Amino acid sequence: MWRSFGKPENDLRQLAQNITAPTLLIFGKNDPVISAHKDGKMATQSIAGVSFVELPCGHVSFAEVPELFMPEVEPFLNQCSDT
Repeated sequence: MWRSFGKPENDLRQLAQNITAPTLLIFGKNDPVISAHKDGKMATQSIAGVSFVELPCGHVSFAEVPELFMPEVEPFLNQCSDT
Protein backbone atom coordinates (compact mmCIF):
# COMPACT_ATOMS: atom_id res chain seq x y z
CA MET A 1 0.00 0.00 0.00
CA TRP A 2 2.67 2.53 0.97
CA ARG A 3 4.47 2.11 -2.34
CA SER A 4 1.34 3.16 -4.25
CA PHE A 5 1.42 6.66 -2.73
CA GLY A 6 4.25 7.67 -5.03
CA LYS A 7 2.37 6.75 -8.19
CA PRO A 8 1.16 9.67 -10.33
CA GLU A 9 -2.48 8.49 -10.28
CA ASN A 10 -2.47 8.80 -6.46
CA ASP A 11 -1.28 12.42 -6.45
CA LEU A 12 -4.01 14.44 -4.72
CA ARG A 13 -2.47 17.91 -5.08
CA GLN A 14 -4.94 18.99 -7.76
CA LEU A 15 -7.90 17.92 -5.62
CA ALA A 16 -6.39 19.57 -2.55
CA GLN A 17 -6.67 22.92 -4.30
CA ASN A 18 -10.46 22.57 -4.00
CA ILE A 19 -10.42 22.45 -0.20
CA THR A 20 -12.19 25.51 1.19
CA ALA A 21 -12.65 24.42 4.82
CA PRO A 22 -10.21 25.58 7.47
CA THR A 23 -7.36 23.09 7.45
CA LEU A 24 -4.70 22.33 10.02
CA LEU A 25 -1.81 20.09 9.00
CA ILE A 26 0.32 18.73 11.83
CA PHE A 27 3.46 16.84 10.94
CA GLY A 28 6.13 15.17 13.03
CA LYS A 29 9.62 16.45 12.34
CA ASN A 30 11.04 12.94 12.69
CA ASP A 31 8.23 11.05 10.95
CA PRO A 32 9.76 8.02 9.20
CA VAL A 33 6.72 7.69 6.90
CA ILE A 34 5.73 11.21 5.81
CA SER A 35 8.36 13.93 5.53
CA ALA A 36 7.31 17.19 7.17
CA HIS A 37 9.92 19.03 5.17
CA LYS A 38 9.00 17.59 1.77
CA ASP A 39 5.41 16.30 1.96
CA GLY A 40 4.20 18.77 4.55
CA LYS A 41 5.47 21.76 2.64
CA MET A 42 4.01 20.38 -0.60
CA ALA A 43 0.62 19.90 1.05
CA THR A 44 0.81 23.42 2.47
CA GLN A 45 1.35 24.81 -1.01
CA SER A 46 -1.63 22.84 -2.34
CA ILE A 47 -4.27 24.04 0.14
CA ALA A 48 -5.16 27.73 0.31
CA GLY A 49 -5.12 29.25 3.78
CA VAL A 50 -3.80 26.11 5.46
CA SER A 51 -2.16 26.21 8.88
CA PHE A 52 1.00 24.12 9.13
CA VAL A 53 2.62 22.90 12.33
CA GLU A 54 5.71 20.75 12.68
CA LEU A 55 6.15 19.07 16.06
CA PRO A 56 9.28 17.40 17.48
CA CYS A 57 8.04 13.82 17.19
CA GLY A 58 7.52 10.94 14.81
CA HIS A 59 4.39 9.81 12.98
CA VAL A 60 1.77 9.91 15.76
CA SER A 61 2.00 13.41 17.21
CA PHE A 62 -1.24 13.24 19.21
CA ALA A 63 0.10 10.24 21.14
CA GLU A 64 3.79 11.11 21.25
CA VAL A 65 3.55 14.76 22.30
CA PRO A 66 -0.03 15.45 23.38
CA GLU A 67 1.20 18.38 25.46
CA LEU A 68 2.32 20.06 22.22
CA PHE A 69 -0.42 18.70 19.97
CA MET A 70 -3.45 19.91 21.94
CA PRO A 71 -2.30 23.55 22.25
CA GLU A 72 -2.22 23.62 18.43
CA VAL A 73 -5.53 21.84 17.87
CA GLU A 74 -7.73 23.53 20.48
CA PRO A 75 -7.28 27.14 19.26
CA PHE A 76 -7.74 25.96 15.67
CA LEU A 77 -11.03 24.25 16.55
CA ASN A 78 -12.19 27.27 18.55
CA GLN A 79 -11.41 29.52 15.61
CA CYS A 80 -13.42 27.23 13.33
CA SER A 81 -16.42 27.32 15.64
CA ASP A 82 -16.32 31.13 15.69
CA THR A 83 -16.82 31.39 11.96
